[in-house]
Amino acid sequence: MHLAVHAAFHRFDGGPLMLLDFATLAETADALDLPALWDRAAREGWDRHAALCVHAADRWTMSGTAEALACPVTVPEEMLSDVPTLIGKPLDVRESDIAAAKLARKDIGVGEKLRRVLIRRERYDSLSDYGRWVGGELRNTFAKGAKPDARMRHDAIARLDDWLLA
Repeated sequence: MHLAVHAAFHRFDGGPLMLLDFATLAETADALDLPALWDRAAREGWDRHAALCVHAADRWTMSGTAEALACPVTVPEEMLSDVPTLIGKPLDVRESDIAAAKLARKDIGVGEKLRRVLIRRERYDSLSDYGRWVGGELRNTFAKGAKPDARMRHDAIARLDDWLLA
């Protein structure tokens, strides 16, 4: 659960190592109670997170992960096709990509988006530090958001968020 939720929730910011984690997990599948695992995943709402990780590992490690872990969730091709874009994000754009994707979400109103920005204030020791963070996020979001590769990542992040929440 931790691997799946962490990888998908953080939009694969941890990079491709998670593919190997799931391929390795599949090698020990006979030691797992797979029906109980997938029942719990569905009950707790992380079944799509796990399925995306399992199917991505299956595709890019050619390990038979999805079959070995008896994954009951079908993952749309578009989600799997987006994984390399998400895994390959440059380190310096991760935060601004996530901020831009969150700003673009249509299921969250402007008030909620503003609340989320304001609540980040408590992470900073001073108002000037917080102001620099807000200014930097806005600058990065708008400057990098205009580039085609950034738009592609933002779209992939938005699709991932929508699919995980569906």
